[in-house]
Amino acid sequence: MHFPIAFLSLAYGLDLLYAGVTRFGVLQSYTSSIPEIGRAAHYLQALGLVTGVVSAATGIQQASKIYNNGGLYEADGKTIRPKMKVTAAHAIFNDFVLLGSAYSWWLRRDSPGFAPTGINLAISAVMLPILLYSANLGGTLTYNFGVGLNLAKRGKSQ
Repeated sequence: MHFPIAFLSLAYGLDLLYAGVTRFGVLQSYTSSIPEIGRAAHYLQALGLVTGVVSAATGIQQASKIYNNGGLYEADGKTIRPKMKVTAAHAIFNDFVLLGSAYSWWLRRDSPGFAPTGINLAISAVMLPILLYSANLGGTLTYNFGVGLNLAKRGKSQ
């Protein structure tokens, strides 16, 4: 779960550093590292995509458990359970980030030295806060709702 957050946020951060150095003239001490920054961001994005697909698969399994252990609605039959709302928002934002990152990676694959284009930089600037917000929702699911935790559960007695 943490690997896609780490890989993608670092990739986006490196893209923003790249933009800062090449387009806005800040942090000029990094000018000599520009080719490595672009290449590292591209590879980190690829790692984020691979680990993101694995995390999405486990997320689908967890969402299925949530649904099977209480359904979509509260007992009144009208109100959507808070856990389901957070789960849906978390899934939608993560899927959006994965799709946007895949598109960004695909656009960048033929760029010389994997240098980010303006579109790649815009995608990184938009995706970073969305990724961090979605990670916060994931923390809410874990620490407020206990999703993914099997603490204090005992095995069946034999």
